[in-house]
Amino acid sequence: MNLVFDKLKKIFPELNKQVITVSRILEAFEAHNVTVAELPLDNNGYYVSNAGKEFVFVKYALNHYLLHETLSHEASHVFGSSPECAFLLRRFEIEAETLSLIMMMPLSDLPRLNRIKHQLDAESFDLLKRRNKINEIWQL
Repeated sequence: MNLVFDKLKKIFPELNKQVITVSRILEAFEAHNVTVAELPLDNNGYYVSNAGKEFVFVKYALNHYLLHETLSHEASHVFGSSPECAFLLRRFEIEAETLSLIMMMPLSDLPRLNRIKHQLDAESFDLLKRRNKINEIWQL
């Protein structure tokens, strides 16, 4: 996990210090020639690499929270995960899920969010529980 985290930190130096916003993710995609398109998908998003070109497809009309989570997840695939390990699909997805949560909820925000966790909406509270688990496991 640390190797993947370090790879992603090269793209987003502010990783785990502040939230990696949707606009910041889109800027990184553009800077690395990753095409992003909204489509009527069954899933929230997909990352595809084909003939040397990279694409991120996201489900059309996702709410902001789901769009942020989906783009964070797909950015973790694009910039963090090792394609040579893609045959380990479950690991590939765990890495992307972990890094997307770190992008959305940096370590520096955890103390404050844990203090106000009972004031959070259900989606944010679920995100915080998952993010706390990542901190417990990997200290990230």
